[in-house]
Amino acid sequence: MGTDPKLAEVIAYLKAQFPGFDMACLDDGEYETVLQLKSSDQRHNIRVQRAFLECTPAEDIRERLAEFRLAPTLRDLGDLPIAVTVNGCIFT
Repeated sequence: MGTDPKLAEVIAYLKAQFPGFDMACLDDGEYETVLQLKSSDQRHNIRVQRAFLECTPAEDIRERLAEFRLAPTLRDLGDLPIAVTVNGCIFT
């Protein structure tokens, strides 16, 4: 899943919020990285836009994701894909 320390912060946040889920990088493109969290009965796709990573200091990533309510949003919306943008989470 790459060595980008900012993306590593996103991954650490997701692993802490979704213990026991498997994580995979589905796509690492120029404009976004698509991550997937998967358990035996749930699946969540998260599109992390590069602009979010570029505009957010590594030490602020987890706090911003908490402010955006990423984990509760993923739980509430089930398998609907979510994009993490500079301005928050959007449904895609």
